[in-house]
Amino acid sequence: DADVLYEALCDTNLRMQAEGGITLPVTEEVALDMIDFALEKTREGSQLWFAVVDTENRLVGYAILGYINERDGNAQCDVNIFPKYETNGYGKSVYDILLKYAFYERRLHKVNAFVMEGNEQSERELLGAGFSKEAHREAQFYSHGKYFYQQYYGITKTEFETKKKREKHSEEVEEA
Repeated sequence: DADVLYEALCDTNLRMQAEGGITLPVTEEVALDMIDFALEKTREGSQLWFAVVDTENRLVGYAILGYINERDGNAQCDVNIFPKYETNGYGKSVYDILLKYAFYERRLHKVNAFVMEGNEQSERELLGAGFSKEAHREAQFYSHGKYFYQQYYGITKTEFETKKKREKHSEEVEEA
């Protein structure tokens, strides 16, 4: 799937959002290096990289659970759905699976995420997944001749469970 990843990395806006600014021009070698990096970090256990695929097993994005701090019970997540698949509900599903894994399999207490200025789709997905906006940091990234701010989000296991109970209750009310 290096060719699909390469195509996505050629999208300047996606790359700026994912990397917090663009560092070097993308090449097929960069895409292959990213795959090697993901495999290495996943083997080490310092980051867990997940391929996001559709029902036809096509790569539509990737997700990362990183900066895992077992002692304090927290981690950071990053979900990147490629632009042509953004409005298909993959982000919502990925956040749900990733949070269930973090809270119930890894027994973490809190998951954090951040979004760079201009990424409204990711902000909507985070809020829809139950994350709360916790901080705003000005001038965090420089790209395309200007500085961009960053929004920080977080969700605790308790907040996630409360959201799930509300959703279940809403479904029961609709069925009645």
